[in-house]
Amino acid sequence: MKDTVLFGASKFGESALKILQESKKIIGFIDNDENKWNTIFNGLPVYGPTFIKEHDIEVIITSTYANEIVNQLQELNFFDFSTYSIQLQKSNLINSKFVNHSLPIISIGKLLQDIGRDVSINDLTFLSGGSSVMDYFFLKAVMQRCNFRTYLEIGTWTGESIAAVAEIADKCYSISLPDDNEALFTTFKSYCNKANFSRYFSNNKDNIVHFYGDSLEFDYSQIKDEINLVFIDGDHSYDAIKQDTKNIFELVGYENSIIVWHDFKTIRNQVIQTTYEAIRAVLPQEYVKNLFVVHSSICGVYIPEKLQSKFTLESDSESLYSFEVSVKPKQNKL
Repeated sequence: MKDTVLFGASKFGESALKILQESKKIIGFIDNDENKWNTIFNGLPVYGPTFIKEHDIEVIITSTYANEIVNQLQELNFFDFSTYSIQLQKSNLINSKFVNHSLPIISIGKLLQDIGRDVSINDLTFLSGGSSVMDYFFLKAVMQRCNFRTYLEIGTWTGESIAAVAEIADKCYSISLPDDNEALFTTFKSYCNKANFSRYFSNNKDNIVHFYGDSLEFDYSQIKDEINLVFIDGDHSYDAIKQDTKNIFELVGYENSIIVWHDFKTIRNQVIQTTYEAIRAVLPQEYVKNLFVVHSSICGVYIPEKLQSKFTLESDSESLYSFEVSVKPKQNKL
């Protein structure tokens, strides 16, 4: 178990200690008040913030100044932290807070234009729980622009995204929960009032290999191909995003493959704290410059330096892309 320190030697920190010490190996407190440094608080030593950079630890913020401390930790390039809270919320949203960022924004309009031909997708349901239409077009456009041949997806929903990519890829892989997983039935019912249409559009594609199970426990040695493009859209909790990201970078490295994260941002280009901090917790500092957000989508993307010339940044505030769209409905039955 990793050593943990509580940031905030206060009454709030004291109450947090009583709860957290049952599940965490807490070795001390951190506080910004110099008068508390090198003292004992609730039987544990109190350190200054420099302790964070000197030790391999997890930090839990136990202070009413949580927002300020989050910014402080980010400035230290430290992202293995969480915030202790006893607030009751009626929301079940995991990703509800945003971070200030200066990440470059990829122009999806220019990307599609540079391909030089129309990009189409055969099946889109617009169901709740899936990605946005522009997310799908971004994935397919990346494959075409970079002449990629292989694709890996973590967290396949109805199969729209991987089926779209499979139209132009040699081989696609999916890692997602098995069809009989109770959570799938519950989610389709509560989100969409539908039966379980999991992987409906991807199940019978010859160039798609489905692995059924938890991506966090998956043995990636089963994938023998070099993967060009990865789409991470599984469990959206901090720990899961962090582990999926870690596993993927161990699989593909940092120099040749593009990685896309769903729910990285809002359509208003607000970067979601949970996703961003999970990625930063495992991405070496030297590669942070390769992170981008995608205009008109809710995705973030890692683009190796050697591939960045294939993409254009949003820079002209007086230019706006529009897209010609036609719709042809098709009824699908289980």
